[in-house]
Amino acid sequence: MRRHVHTLERERLISIHEVKQSIGRPYYHLTEKGNQHFPSAYEKFCLDFLNVMEALQGEKVLRELFRKVANHDKNAYEEVLGNGGNLRKQFTS
Repeated sequence: MRRHVHTLERERLISIHEVKQSIGRPYYHLTEKGNQHFPSAYEKFCLDFLNVMEALQGEKVLRELFRKVANHDKNAYEEVLGNGGNLRKQFTS
């Protein structure tokens, strides 16, 4: 296993992040080059899921889903921004 990890790191397909903790292993993640070499299918999965949902439930349900997600995101941002919607103030205080 270690040899494989070292090969991936040497080829710059992964990078290792040491996290200070009492137990556990290092955190590995794909680099940009690694993402190109090992592509994910998240976008295709999401589009397929939405197409099937529309086929089963109709466009009206899909539009309501997007409306609820947008409203949820809006509420989450407003909660983070808090008083007066000043994001800079939130990070500098």
